[in-house]
Amino acid sequence: MHRIWPVVGEMLFAEKFQKKRIQSLLFIVAGISVSAISFQSVGKATPDNSLIVVIIRHGERASSNHNLSCKGLNRALQLPAVLDKRFPKIDHAFVPALGRDKYTSHARMFQTVSPFAIKNKLLINSKFGSKDHDGMVKHILKKDGTVLLVWNHSEIQHIARDLGVKNPPQWSGKDFDSIWAITFKNGKAALDISKQGITPSPDCNY
Repeated sequence: MHRIWPVVGEMLFAEKFQKKRIQSLLFIVAGISVSAISFQSVGKATPDNSLIVVIIRHGERASSNHNLSCKGLNRALQLPAVLDKRFPKIDHAFVPALGRDKYTSHARMFQTVSPFAIKNKLLINSKFGSKDHDGMVKHILKKDGTVLLVWNHSEIQHIARDLGVKNPPQWSGKDFDSIWAITFKNGKAALDISKQGITPSPDCNY
């Protein structure tokens, strides 16, 4: 009679322990599910560790119209050598949609990237408007390899933030020479800022 109660007690303890174990497992699974749902709710893919996003500003512009100046064109012609030397093969290039809104009624970004795209036989994606950061970032984060963005300086800070960079600096209105390179490791973005090192001639020698 005395032996029955310890056995029953052991059974009850085992049953209680099993229930707690199942509850813990359910909690973990639920936590994973909630995390997945929350991540999906922002609509952004986890970037591949191989992804590099290179961002530059368009070249120097003419004061009287929306095109590059001779100085800006000379910068664009020297850019391929700089980018090809510094980064892995660039697989994708993006510029704002031309004429889609009042911010892109100019061709400076397209003119800047054209020599590089021509040399490297690269298609230029101009699907996204100047301020359509969200749509473009979602598109880019699904890619791997190296992506080049040529954009207007006022939007670059916002794009970097949307790509996951914490507290990116503002891009100076006088700066045409910087290169921003954003890399990813385990979903976290890191920003490296360097210079092209180009001093273009102000003259059009043609």
